Amino acid sequence: MKKELINKIIIIIVTAILSSALTYLTIALVRNNKKDNFVNSYNNATKKVGVIKAEKYDYKLPAFSISVLGNKFDSITSKDLEKTPVTRFIAVVSNGKNKIVRKYTGIKFKDVLNTKNFNEYSSITFKSTGGLQVTYDKSQITDEVFLIFQVNDKGFIKNEKVGLLAVDRLSRYSIPNIVRIDIN
Repeated sequence: MKKELINKIIIIIVTAILSSALTYLTIALVRNNKKDNFVNSYNNATKKVGVIKAEKYDYKLPAFSISVLGNKFDSITSKDLEKTPVTRFIAVVSNGKNKIVRKYTGIKFKDVLNTKNFNEYSSITFKSTGGLQVTYDKSQITDEVFLIFQVNDKGFIKNEKVGLLAVDRLSRYSIPNIVRIDIN
């Protein structure tokens, strides 16, 4: 009887915490969407998925390191990419149902490959800390595949420094917190 009461109390507490967290997240997302008029002005401008507007951007990269496995072990760090052009861009991305307009700050992944002299490969697999992974053939690494550092002028949470955004693919092929790249 006492255990049942304790279990019910725990369930009520967990439910209250989850409810509060979802409410806070919803409010934060609504506020974020209202604040960024630069992006909102493009919301109805196009239905085509892809980069709408891009410009070089003076941006200090956050400190990060991504392990690279291939013919040899290597890494990609913020220091490696200090001289690689950073792009600020507006893009329309799709999740398969809806198209969303966002502003991003990132580096074209082709530029990363060139900077690190990773020219010979047939496919690349990107892996995140959460176990998510996505593989691209060489032909799928286009000018619309980016390592991203900001979305709508906001960096990622503290432990997440770098994400992958493939503008020309469904958003499920874009993943946060890249920590390893396998080059095949």
